[in-house]
Amino acid sequence: MAAELAADHMKCFAMNAVLGTHQSAETVQSSMASGFAWNMRVPLAAERERLELVGSRPCLYGEGEVAHIMYRHNGQPVSLFMLPRTARSEELVEVLGHECAIWSSENRTFVLVAREARSDVERLAALVRAALRSPISR
Repeated sequence: MAAELAADHMKCFAMNAVLGTHQSAETVQSSMASGFAWNMRVPLAAERERLELVGSRPCLYGEGEVAHIMYRHNGQPVSLFMLPRTARSEELVEVLGHECAIWSSENRTFVLVAREARSDVERLAALVRAALRSPISR
């Protein structure tokens, strides 16, 4: 699973370079709600961590459709995948030269993929996890 998502991460960022993808937090949040029934919040503290939102898209992988949210951290690609209706063990693995932080919550599995130091990936995953636990105010 992690290798497949790391490959998708690289493919989508190559497409972004050609398409010039840049979406607002509101657009990404709306897309996740309508496409995946996932009322999520883009991390508010992202700017402090030099995490810039690029956009989102649905992607296919071996077990179906997944949500893919793309960022840049210090200019480097970072992906957050959400696999609905799955639960996996928490782990940090290295595949295809990328670190992948994996965790589950509320019958969803999350995978954060980046070609960064393990400590940076752990810090970014903690930031994203905290944001996902925050209630959405409307």
